[in-house]
Amino acid sequence: MVKSSIPIRQLRIYFAIYTLITPFDYLTYHKTSMLYAEQKNRVRFAVATASQIVFRSLQIVFVIVLKEYCIFLVLLILEKVTTNIICGKYVDKRHNYIKGNNSIPLSGETKSSIYRTVKAIFVNNIASNVQVSAKSILISMFNSVSVVGYFGNYNLVIATAQLLFSQFGSAFTSSFGNLAVEGDKEQMYQAYRKTAFILDLIAIIFCAGFICCIQTSILVFFGDKFLLNLSTVIILTIGMFIYLLNVPIISIQNALGLHNKDQIIMVVQAIAAVMLGLVFAKKSGVNGMLLGLLLPQFTCTLINKGVMIYKVVFHRSAVSFMRFLCYEIFKGLFVISSSYFISSFIYTGSLFLDLVLKALVALVISFSLLLLLSFRTQYLKDTAAVIKNVMRRKPV
Repeated sequence: MVKSSIPIRQLRIYFAIYTLITPFDYLTYHKTSMLYAEQKNRVRFAVATASQIVFRSLQIVFVIVLKEYCIFLVLLILEKVTTNIICGKYVDKRHNYIKGNNSIPLSGETKSSIYRTVKAIFVNNIASNVQVSAKSILISMFNSVSVVGYFGNYNLVIATAQLLFSQFGSAFTSSFGNLAVEGDKEQMYQAYRKTAFILDLIAIIFCAGFICCIQTSILVFFGDKFLLNLSTVIILTIGMFIYLLNVPIISIQNALGLHNKDQIIMVVQAIAAVMLGLVFAKKSGVNGMLLGLLLPQFTCTLINKGVMIYKVVFHRSAVSFMRFLCYEIFKGLFVISSSYFISSFIYTGSLFLDLVLKALVALVISFSLLLLLSFRTQYLKDTAAVIKNVMRRKPV
């Protein structure tokens, strides 16, 4: 489906090596799950960050010196494996019983329960990965492969924000799982709303910073030949915003193992994303393709999962979720667009200085507007009280 100047045999070798990331990651990952159960995912985050710095620095060196992509991919595998092995050693020291070979047979009912849970998670993950992968494939089908690289420059920043949010989400997953044991619906709901308030605030600031700074940063580091259209950047920002808004809801679904509640909808989402992406791409090019992929994610993931969690977990109506979601979307669009409008007037003649000033404007304006829009809410007061107690080093 994709045309490239690189021989197809060489591409297949690259793809085969890249595919090995999954089994090597899987075979060394299992002990890392203990860190999430103990709410110590910060350990994995620290180890993963250190591994990325080391191995990705080596990747840059080998690509520049040897210009060999195979070594680049092998180092990517070693990065994953090293992270998992170090985390596994950390878990072994804390849980000596894991080293033993003694095993306890599981009952048929337990095996069936595990199978149902894993199957639902598998369906959800496959559907999500299809949508993520479809973007690069569809772009390559209707454009040159180099355009995928242009998107990669923008997605590098987006992926960094998503990685940071995944750590927040993992921490919330563990905490919410412990809270759910008590079964207090109102307490769980308040925990969700307080967490969503903080994460949505951070998400809006991230998105404001992205749309204000990304074009200037591309100019600084890559040049004007690698710029995408402003309309494309706007769509990418909206997609990033939708993804980050999903994090609290998906964290609750992961904590309670509710993937079986919407696995059919997730399959529908994957199919609809590919079909709409193809149809819209033929009519409106890259922007149409991005919108085609975005619409199923908005309806099937953001709205459907939110409604499902509200009904199943909190015993609240779909209307209450939609009211909350609409306000968060309005708040986000207003703050992000206002930050971009103000930052667009910055021009000093120095690209680097423009980048610094736009980043500062995005941070100050977005944070100030969010405070103005939230100063009467109880969630802002609760957040301020938590920060105040932490600063005083008192227990919350």
